[in-house]
Order: sequence, then C-alpha cells, then structure tokens
Amino acid sequence: GGACSLFGYLQDEPFKLNEYVAADTTNTEKLAKLQQIIDFVVAQTHVDWFGIYQATETEEGRQLLKLVYHGAPSRPLFPLTEAFAKGSNNVQVALSKQGRVINNVADYLAQGGEYYTCDPKVKAETCLPLLSDKNECLGIIDAEAFNNDFFDQQTLALLVACCIKIPQLLV
Repeated sequence: GGACSLFGYLQDEPFKLNEYVAADTTNTEKLAKLQQIIDFVVAQTHVDWFGIYQATETEEGRQLLKLVYHGAPSRPLFPLTEAFAKGSNNVQVALSKQGRVINNVADYLAQGGEYYTCDPKVKAETCLPLLSDKNECLGIIDAEAFNNDFFDQQTLALLVACCIKIPQLLV
C-alpha cells in the first residue's frame, strides 16, 4: 500500500531535502542540531533506527518530511491523510497526536494489531508526536529496534525529552 519503501530498494535518484527545506544558515544550523540529537540518542540507547520528521506543506499536500535520521535509508515523505494512516504508524501518530509504543511486533500482530513491516529485522518500534505549545502536531520521532522489549522506561523518558526539545529546532 505504499506505507514504506520496498525493503532493500531505493529510488534511482537520491532524495533532495533542499527541494523542501531552504539551505540557508539558520536551517543548516537547526538540521545540524537535530542530527546531534539523533547521534546522542543512538549513542545512549543503541537504537537501530531513529528519525525526526516534520509536518510540511508540499505540492502533493501536507506530508511528514524526514529531516534527519540514523539507520538504513527509508521513505522520506508520508502523506498526512486518513487513507495513508491505515498503512503507516508515522501518519497514525501525526494525525492522532498519540504516541505508539510496540515492544514486540510479533505479539502485537498476534493480538490483532495492525502493523506494516518495512524492515523485517524490526522487533520493536516507538513513534511519538512533536507538539507545539498549542497542541498542534509539528511532526514525529520514530525509533526502531531489532530486539523485543527495547523501549524501557529509561529509553522512553529520553525519547519524551527529545519531543520537548525538538519542536524548538524544526526548520
């Protein structure tokens, strides 16, 4: 359903973030600070994949735009629509403004949960919204681990702290 890229396949042309974000000094500095957050979280938790997405207007409508990440390359844009939310944790979290923690994908599926596998190695995933002071969803963070029960209280506390800091740095 297009929720994620085909695992192991990339577009012929690299994604050009500068077509969505102006490459000025302020944005470059903000992106560098967001990458520092990514690097810090990865160093502290050893999470296998971690990304920061911003809700943005595009020619195709409102979408989540992946600004920075650590891990395997993946889809850079997710349409913020109810139809797309049916196949995307990222979009579900952005539209609902409710975080989602799945510490065992296999158990979650066995209990009837909906989950669309992008990388078959992922065993646990946490998506959290990035909210403005007016409770508007500005974007999300997405973290994935190749081990079950990865997202303990300490790791979740660090991710929540990121959700408090990141909105100040969005471009």
